[in-house]
Amino acid sequence: MTYSVTHTIFREEIKSIIDKYIKPNVDRWELNQSVPRELFQILGKENLLGLTISRENGGRGLDISYTLILVEELMKINAVGIASSILIQLNTVVPLLARFGNDHIKEQFLTPIIKGEAIGALAVTEPSGGSDLLKSVKCQAERHADKWILNGEKMFITNAPIADKLVVLVKTKNSQSPLSMSLLAVDTRKKGYSVNQLFKIGQKSSPIGHIHFDNYEVPIENVIGKLNNGYMMVIDVLYEERFIIGYGAICLAKEAIKQTINFLSKRFYKGKEIINYQSIRYELAEYLSKIEACKSIVNAVADSIIKGKIDRARATIIKFHLCEIAQQIIQRCHQLHGSYGLYENSWIDKALRDVRIMSVYAGSSETMKDFASVNLIPSLYR
Repeated sequence: MTYSVTHTIFREEIKSIIDKYIKPNVDRWELNQSVPRELFQILGKENLLGLTISRENGGRGLDISYTLILVEELMKINAVGIASSILIQLNTVVPLLARFGNDHIKEQFLTPIIKGEAIGALAVTEPSGGSDLLKSVKCQAERHADKWILNGEKMFITNAPIADKLVVLVKTKNSQSPLSMSLLAVDTRKKGYSVNQLFKIGQKSSPIGHIHFDNYEVPIENVIGKLNNGYMMVIDVLYEERFIIGYGAICLAKEAIKQTINFLSKRFYKGKEIINYQSIRYELAEYLSKIEACKSIVNAVADSIIKGKIDRARATIIKFHLCEIAQQIIQRCHQLHGSYGLYENSWIDKALRDVRIMSVYAGSSETMKDFASVNLIPSLYR
């Protein structure tokens, strides 16, 4: 995957928007533990909430490489939480609505989200689990005349406390088959819906919540795609989400190394700049080499998405392997900051807390390793 002049122009556009609207507010939004609605309105006006969606559906019609540029630039300013709130909408909610939504859903849900007039969220995980969807999904929708009656809970849902529109994975058939769940488009401003905000150790500007549905009524026409086919529809966007998270983690680690080099260039030990000690330079060089080595697998998965079918096995590897490498690097960079790393909300402290979350949400490292073993180990013996 190579970047063109068009990519360069897009990067400059993103930098300008980030410098003007996001960078000055990162610390304040972290303190508030939420991103403001105004951010989505700004991004909507700039048509940045539908990057990979066709122009016919109101998007820009670009490929995943442009999303990677957005991720790179947000990681440079350590806006991990802000990135999470933007990307959950950009890379899961919007694609599902665009690919599978009917005209009604596109008009009432997709268009307002792309324009920044509404905030979206994907509600999949439940209190009993998230990665093993076939067994963990218990939230149920029952058909009553011309509507669905929805009951159940969703847990750890990004953007839930501020979301107007949800894509919800629910049971519509009493079975543990992949063909037992459906996706519903849900408006949160109706009776029977409630949400409690949960507070994390990191990525604080990205609010998450615990959702309750109590006899919540959903119109029949709000079924996204085919009935009982929700699992099959949601699975690919989840792999894309995992890919983006892994890439974001390694971008954050690279920025942490830059921050550490700058810091150590101004610190002295025995009259010598710490960065000029061979052991330190070798260690940082090793970390940079690991990051460079990750690029090949990132490019391979990005190319597979551009061609129309994500490489699930490699996307899984990216999620757990790159997140764990990033944690190791940032942990060590934190140590190299000495006492300055112990300041709460310092750059490196925030990066350490934020990267910790990346190996858990959208599929923990342990779960991803299990998925990878199922896909990769058998292939070695064919």
